[in-house]
Amino acid sequence: MSMIFLLLLAAGITSFIVGFQITKLPQPDSSIIKAGELLEKAEAAYGEGSPEIVPFLYTLAERIIKHQKNYEVAFPYIERAFVIRSRLGEPESLEMAAALQRTGECALFMGNTLLAEERTSKALAIRRARLGDDHPMTGQCWAVATMLELLKARPGIQPVMLRSIISVNPMIPAAMPPAAKENAEKTLVCIDRARKEVWGAVSQPETTFGYDAAWNAFANCDPLYDEYMKAVDALKKGPLVPGAPAQNCFIATAVYGSSDCPEVLSLRSFRDRKLAPTAPGRVFIAFYGAVGPIAAALVRNRPVPRKLCRMILDPLAKRLGRG
Repeated sequence: MSMIFLLLLAAGITSFIVGFQITKLPQPDSSIIKAGELLEKAEAAYGEGSPEIVPFLYTLAERIIKHQKNYEVAFPYIERAFVIRSRLGEPESLEMAAALQRTGECALFMGNTLLAEERTSKALAIRRARLGDDHPMTGQCWAVATMLELLKARPGIQPVMLRSIISVNPMIPAAMPPAAKENAEKTLVCIDRARKEVWGAVSQPETTFGYDAAWNAFANCDPLYDEYMKAVDALKKGPLVPGAPAQNCFIATAVYGSSDCPEVLSLRSFRDRKLAPTAPGRVFIAFYGAVGPIAAALVRNRPVPRKLCRMILDPLAKRLGRG
């Protein structure tokens, strides 16, 4: 019990370091927690660097964006998928285009327009070559490109605010700057095709641009979508790999930069040997599973919080390792 108390105390102090940021976030939605659990299951089954976990990274990021509107927390998961795809050496594949487009869109609404433009332009080039200018997936890129051009014409406005404005009051392409007008018109062509071919809707051609309307029209139009969903459904039905850990050490992995370093292995071993068999330990594991991914995302790219967390975790891991 004393070791459990020590671990709870350390977790409390660690959470305090990033707590002021976490308290600004909504409580984790149940669908986010489930998506996180599926990602953990996929990592245990396939490995943390395997391309098979990419759909699960996308699913978790999508749910964070949908339910929390927090692109900063979602971005590390999408970027991780991008890194995995990049390592495969298939720069012109549709899978690579999906990773580029997703990171570009997320970067846009984080306010990183330089990264958004770089990634989106590459995704657009691939999809135009592979799918054509009027394919709904190409339309995703045209929509982001439209937003980027509108932001250039309105310096100082936040991307999320611009999205809200033109979602409530969609814009006529003719009223836009020339580059934005061209991209918006191409987006509208893609929306019309998506509604006819994917959704089976017969309607008048779209004449105004709103980002949310485009996003909704293009939902589930990805030719890779069925493949992703089959992978997710298969893992939902399948058991965990025998002997695989039930959950990752999110914060420790973010602090040390690896899930296989001695400190993380020590903490994980203590969890499996000492915490999981006890009722108080299981309560702690459940709590950690809810807040751990969010805390890890906030710490991962911040040197000062990482250093402070490491000052706490180093002696704890060393002591638990002796137990």
